[in-house]
Amino acid sequence: CVAGPCSYQPSTDFNSKSHIGLGPCHTSFIPVIISRERTNNHKPNKSNPNNLKQLPKVQPSVNTVTPSPVTINMALLNVRSLLNKTFLINDLILDRNLHRLLLTETWLSSDAPVVLTEVSPPDFNLNLSTRSSKRGGGTAFISSSILSAKPVLFDHFTTFEYTAAVFSSPQILCVTVYRPPKQSAIFIQEFSEFLSILHNSFERIILAGDFNLHIDNSSDPFSKEFLNILSYMDFSQHVTQPTHSRGHTLDLVITYGLSTSVSSVIDLAVSDHYCVFFSITSFIQLEPSVRTVRK
Repeated sequence: CVAGPCSYQPSTDFNSKSHIGLGPCHTSFIPVIISRERTNNHKPNKSNPNNLKQLPKVQPSVNTVTPSPVTINMALLNVRSLLNKTFLINDLILDRNLHRLLLTETWLSSDAPVVLTEVSPPDFNLNLSTRSSKRGGGTAFISSSILSAKPVLFDHFTTFEYTAAVFSSPQILCVTVYRPPKQSAIFIQEFSEFLSILHNSFERIILAGDFNLHIDNSSDPFSKEFLNILSYMDFSQHVTQPTHSRGHTLDLVITYGLSTSVSSVIDLAVSDHYCVFFSITSFIQLEPSVRTVRK
């Protein structure tokens, strides 16, 4: 268009080729190039599995510690009166680095003096069942606090005495047993019932004590019946040496579901019974050890 004022003149003739606008103008054409829409040949982004790194699966934290294989040192002794041998027993636990000592024939009655604290080293606990008769009897165990023992009670039996506790995580039941030497026709029946209760309630069991059975005598029908019951319920008896001064095997270590080893049977000159040293190895979570300092 040329410069200068021009008036707007609308037109209704849309087919007219003349330009009507702001005054006289020259018509010029602007070339327009029409092309097809460009095709996007790019493929959508995809992950390359070769570039991916696999991350380990993390389980939710439940504040638990995975148990690891631990060896627990134990001993079994018919002490024949604990009251006058407290310091000897204390030294035995420390010298042998025991985690638990099982005792039979403690001869302690319900009115026993409280001086029994002398028998337990620092960070050890004493659990006991007083004797049911006027003579003999009585069972106990002295246990390290790292085993976190909790006493448990089952039915009362007339032919034997026991002290029982559950320790560690996962649970292990430990029972100290004393059977008086007097023969009883119902002992096998009562002990079978006891084993059934334990077998149905626990997966790992320790039974140790003075059973007053001549296990070394293969021709003794009472002992044979006892061993048959153990075998039938998958319990194992581990003591094969004499445990008494007269040469008989009276003190037994019986376990179920545990790796057990009897290391030695030694005459400590504490009583007419020998001390049976044994150990178990299992996946156990121990309690933190607390050291006691005496001033």
